[in-house]
Amino acid sequence: MSSRGVNYFDQNNTLNRLILFMIGVGPYENSKERFVRVCLLTLFFIPLFVHQIYQLYMMDFEMNLTVRWMQLFLPGLCTIITYYTVVYNFTTVKLIYERIMNDYEQLLDDEELDIVKKYNKESKLYMLLIAIIFNIYHTLIIYPSMLSVILYIVGLSDNIQFILPIPVNYISDSRAFYGVLIYELVGLTVLTVIAFITFTTYLMLIQHACNQFSILIMKTLQPFKKKQDCIEQDFYYSGPQKEYDWIVDIINRYIKATQLTFQMSVLLENTGEAIGCCIYIVTSVFLIYINFYIGQKLLDHSNATYMELCKVPFYALTIKTQKLFLFIITRSMKSTELSIGGLFVSSHEVFAAMQSRAFKHVDYCTVVEQRLEAFDLTAHVLFEKETKTTLG
Repeated sequence: MSSRGVNYFDQNNTLNRLILFMIGVGPYENSKERFVRVCLLTLFFIPLFVHQIYQLYMMDFEMNLTVRWMQLFLPGLCTIITYYTVVYNFTTVKLIYERIMNDYEQLLDDEELDIVKKYNKESKLYMLLIAIIFNIYHTLIIYPSMLSVILYIVGLSDNIQFILPIPVNYISDSRAFYGVLIYELVGLTVLTVIAFITFTTYLMLIQHACNQFSILIMKTLQPFKKKQDCIEQDFYYSGPQKEYDWIVDIINRYIKATQLTFQMSVLLENTGEAIGCCIYIVTSVFLIYINFYIGQKLLDHSNATYMELCKVPFYALTIKTQKLFLFIITRSMKSTELSIGGLFVSSHEVFAAMQSRAFKHVDYCTVVEQRLEAFDLTAHVLFEKETKTTLG
């Protein structure tokens, strides 16, 4: 056990655990407290979503109004579905957290800790970028409402039309308007916080899997000292037992990294089934690309692990170690992939294919539209000629 690893984990994850505890998905939270928080959030959001569904039912179909409604309603719906999926799969979340804690406890030297610190710095950068994006989105939604209220209170303009972040019809009383405004502002803020937490936690889990593969790569070639301008490599673990312990450690680390990825894929599959019909409409291109980027990153780390294992001089090992080494080589030949909803693998190749299909569809629609315009023009010319001939 490594007390340094545990201390580093506590120092860098205290805020994350506190936020997860606040929304009811803390890994060591009492089940009753979690149930109370989830119920309170449910009761808070039910009126908002029920009213939006009712307004959609009563609304006359207009493209601008429908798009505006989808921009506001569907991101919130996807966030809530993702949140309840995490709550429903709380056992899996707890197992993932315990596995991460166990990985930190087994950090043995400064090299491993340096790798973890490197990936934690990247995770913090991702969190900062995502926080900026979500804050901009949140501000764009509430800005018109807050501006109209502030201008009215300050008295800069008398002719002001009050608007709500999420439109609600038939509000004539000022007290009711301010009450609904406060309710919507709180609701949108809570939804933004939940969306930020769930998405950044997901990214940090992928980062942790990547740093485990990096540690595995470092550990694989650690027993071999490379000489300059020489292909030979000397194995410096003296004795069969130390050599055997080395290969067992490599296998255990690989199994842990792949099991963590599998648990995250199961969680993603459950979420994907619930919001599969909404994800293409709601998620922006940037957030979609982030998913494929980190999936490709995980795939690259897995492939790099296999390539590093292939560099190990097989015949320099003892027979006992060779048997175990064949096991880890065979297992690592299959790349560790992040499967999203069981539909496709998260990678640059799949993202490019999806983009290509989207652009082909746009090109097809453009060609059809151009041909229809040409057909209309031809029909118009023929009609004019026929009219002139008839009149002549």
